[in-house]
Amino acid sequence: MYEGNATLGQEAAYSLYEHRRETVAVYRVLAKAIDFDTFVRASLYMRNRVNPQLFVLAFYLAVIHRHDTRNLRLPPVYELQPHLFYRTDLLQRANRLQLQAAAAADDNNDNVLEYDQARYRQSDDDKLNYLTEDVGWNEYYFYFRCQHPWPLTADDLGTYRYERRGEEYLYRHRHLLARYNLERLANGLGPTESFDYDLEFGPGYQADMSYPNGLPFPARPANIKFSRYQRDDIANTVRYEERLIDAIDSGYANSRLYGRIDLNGAGGLNVLGNTIEGNDDSVNRHYYGNVDASMRRVLGFNHNSYEQRKSHEHPSALEHLPTSLRDPAFYRLYGRIVRLYHRYKENRGPYKPRDIHFPDLEIASVEVGELRTYFDDFETTISHGLVVAAAPSNVSEEEEEGLIKVRQRRLNREPFGINVTIRATKYSRVVVKTFLGPMHDEHGVEMDLATAAKHYYVEIDHYVGTVYKGQNRFYRGDFNNVVADSDSTESYYRKLELADDYLRNLSHEARISGFPARLLLPRGRASLGGRPMRLFVHAAPLLDDEPLYHDSRVFGAGLYDARPAGYPLDRPVLQEDFRAPNMRFVDVLVHHRE
Repeated sequence: MYEGNATLGQEAAYSLYEHRRETVAVYRVLAKAIDFDTFVRASLYMRNRVNPQLFVLAFYLAVIHRHDTRNLRLPPVYELQPHLFYRTDLLQRANRLQLQAAAAADDNNDNVLEYDQARYRQSDDDKLNYLTEDVGWNEYYFYFRCQHPWPLTADDLGTYRYERRGEEYLYRHRHLLARYNLERLANGLGPTESFDYDLEFGPGYQADMSYPNGLPFPARPANIKFSRYQRDDIANTVRYEERLIDAIDSGYANSRLYGRIDLNGAGGLNVLGNTIEGNDDSVNRHYYGNVDASMRRVLGFNHNSYEQRKSHEHPSALEHLPTSLRDPAFYRLYGRIVRLYHRYKENRGPYKPRDIHFPDLEIASVEVGELRTYFDDFETTISHGLVVAAAPSNVSEEEEEGLIKVRQRRLNREPFGINVTIRATKYSRVVVKTFLGPMHDEHGVEMDLATAAKHYYVEIDHYVGTVYKGQNRFYRGDFNNVVADSDSTESYYRKLELADDYLRNLSHEARISGFPARLLLPRGRASLGGRPMRLFVHAAPLLDDEPLYHDSRVFGAGLYDARPAGYPLDRPVLQEDFRAPNMRFVDVLVHHRE
């Protein structure tokens, strides 16, 4: 691990999926430091002795999972590791500008580089570059996977360990895939297609990115055949998938320690999710493997020659958390994993009417403000992650003008609110969930609810409230689990200075991340009156042991119900059962401002 005495040198191309043991070792040194001062000293020591890319991830994980760093603000990861968010040609220009600025000490001119998302189109997938290359989209995924990283044990996670870890892994990936498919629909494309290891793999990918040592990310040509050097990896992956399917269909998983475990009982989906991910809570990692990591290795096509298999020096975009969502193969990969999730749900069958109908509650009305999307410009400071040293982050407003920034077009939306009126026959505590889905498929044909709910509907809000006998009104303008963009390090430092100068309090967001609020809606339509979509609102009484309180260091604390994530749309949907008073569909239009 240490240079000159370890497996991973400072200049090596690092990946969590290739260097799991080294990452866990450094994380444990930082996470187990006896107090905060020791943690700081250990961090300074490690920073200068281990691979810089490895250190950044291990440090972020330690800050997330230590209790005495709960109020420590982490800088946006795209500021420290721009090579995982921006193309090589742009970073080369940035390094040249940084050198010129260092040579001209009095040069405080703005240095803003334009990010070109439409540089080329290899396939229809590239129509979605504005989403897949969005730094907020990719940073969200980075933090989601940092909440419960698959290599860490339950002891490593401590009190931040979530007892529904496996279920959350499956549901958040299902949500990501559905949100991606909504954006495909907005661009006239159908859902992501499947793939077959015996046939060519369709989508190509040219990352145009490089590691700090200059090694480029591997490219994948379109319609490429799987190599004979991938046969062992493919055979293992297929074997693990078949065993998981057998477990789902039989309703039992084979544990190394406890024999057969019932997957249809309480917590069964959580057991399945942990086993699919292959994390430390897997019931049998030796038997079921790690399908997630195995497919990343295969679809990255970075081990499809003898030299690459031998060197292991060429991790693909799929083998990094911040770059995974840029590659269209990611959505094919998780299409297979989410199909395991759907197979499990289909085996459970649709909900009985008594499980989703609650006659004491009636959604009398749902009023939705105007829904409108647009593109705007977002500037990111990348000076601190360049090869050439940058000024410290505690810079004045004048000095900030000399920083290197990237300007990128991104999808945004105008604020909107939702008013829900619920009539109740008695006092009760309720949970209200709101979902958004399409009306039409890519051909303009109206979509049936079963298909839309399975592949496209995304949960945009849920909240716990109190209803009294009579009419109750709930207004939602801020939605759960979504966050605004992070302040830049320089902007946050200026807020600290102002708070100190004027003896003001500076509010601090305890949660680190969340789904980007501006990506709540898919791109609207500027013509034909907007893009037709549907909101679905469902109200249910809390069960006796609810609400449940969960404190996530990444996504914040909140109240939740104990029903499965995605309820009541998580199982197969029978349209005739979704016409009860406690649920309502509302047709809406999503406009787009050019």
